[in-house]
Amino acid sequence: MSSVKGMGEELSKIALETASKENATYTDFRLVNSRNEATQVVNDNPSSEELTSLGVGVRVLYGGLGWGFADTDEMNKEGIREATLKAVALAKGAAKVGIKIQLAKEPSYVDTWLSPLVKDPFNVPMEEKYELLNDCCERMKAEGVVLRRGGFVFTSIEK
Repeated sequence: MSSVKGMGEELSKIALETASKENATYTDFRLVNSRNEATQVVNDNPSSEELTSLGVGVRVLYGGLGWGFADTDEMNKEGIREATLKAVALAKGAAKVGIKIQLAKEPSYVDTWLSPLVKDPFNVPMEEKYELLNDCCERMKAEGVVLRRGGFVFTSIEK
């Protein structure tokens, strides 16, 4: 996912420049890369699904009075410009009825945090996952039990 960081830096510059040209008081940009895996066994029938998504959110304060937010999954210069202009337009509208917002004088922050984990679930072979779920469902077999379901949902989010 390291290429996402470089992409985020490049696209954030476009958002910040676009918002600045529109006289935004404040702008922040967040790129989110997420990966989800759902694995289950229902009555001895295994299934799994994996979903990945990549998107950007742009938040803008205009005139110190109104906030606007827009997002996009169009990861190119035009998509970022359009999302930023939409956020600015919403912020301008909100500024007409807004209350003056005083932001603290703080520098920009870029940080990294990794959740501690013993074993990355995305690296566990699917056969191992199914074996564990099948074992769990087998233990659920009892008179009167008509639905036996076991599952995992794993999520990885990079912001």
